[in-house]
Amino acid sequence: MLRARFDENKNEKDMVKATMLLKAGEEEFWANQHPQPYIFPDSPGGTSYERYECYKVPEWVLDHWHPSEKAMYPDYFSKREQWKKLRMQSWDKEVSRVAFLFQLFLSHFYEMHLNIKSSKGNQCYPSLFLTST
Repeated sequence: MLRARFDENKNEKDMVKATMLLKAGEEEFWANQHPQPYIFPDSPGGTSYERYECYKVPEWVLDHWHPSEKAMYPDYFSKREQWKKLRMQSWDKEVSRVAFLFQLFLSHFYEMHLNIKSSKGNQCYPSLFLTST
């Protein structure tokens, strides 16, 4: 079988031979597939894929539940309150980290753009962040 051949050659050192074996295995795999493969109903292409997407509501809607409704699920709402407190405590730290990484990216992009512009002489390249002079 196909799996046994892959296991036989899993320690192949010659990359050219290994690539050829892999390509042959992929071709055999695709050639031997069923002409009408079974697609699970909830999988992409299935009959009920994303059927209930329209019924999903955002998480913030739970904030507007009446206390009597929340009382039916005490464990869930107590854990949810703990999660919300943790999120509020860590939000500024997470956002500052993302902002720092974005600024770092922009500085590298700006530096790279200047290096390209100076190495190309008088040619100008359009940029989102720089105006050509």
